[in-house]
Amino acid sequence: MKLFFSFLVAGILLNLPPEVVNQIYLRHSVSGFVQTTLVYVAFLICLFWVRKFYRGLAGVSMPAQLLWYVLLGIFGLGVEWLLLGNRGAAWYGQIAMFTFWGSFGLMPVIFSEAPQTPKIKSGLVKYGMLWTVIYLALGAVNGGLGLLIWIAGCACLNIFYWDYF
Repeated sequence: MKLFFSFLVAGILLNLPPEVVNQIYLRHSVSGFVQTTLVYVAFLICLFWVRKFYRGLAGVSMPAQLLWYVLLGIFGLGVEWLLLGNRGAAWYGQIAMFTFWGSFGLMPVIFSEAPQTPKIKSGLVKYGMLWTVIYLALGAVNGGLGLLIWIAGCACLNIFYWDYF
């Protein structure tokens, strides 16, 4: 049960704050934020069980972890392109979307399943807190700027993931 809640909390803390910029600052839709929150929580709950199945199938080696990240990134791009209509976003937006969706599964794994990575966890927490404060603060002033800072910061998460792999 502890693993489940660690997985869920890590996924929510990384993936929900950008929706403040997207849904509240840019679209002025509190109901959209609430709906997105519910979808993300449901997705993370399902993802937890898919992860258990995947671990049994592929194991926990670094190549298996990398494949997990890539599969989720590809899945996410499919969602963005086919369901949400974000196919025409710039290349840096595509990198951010791939990273965002890959992070849905990888960040919870790093924080709930990888006890041997305290340096990476510490770096991610410090980076994540600073980055989140910056894009939320700038997004409150200018939603587009907050989104741009989120995109750049999301792409930079791959630096931590590179160290992890």
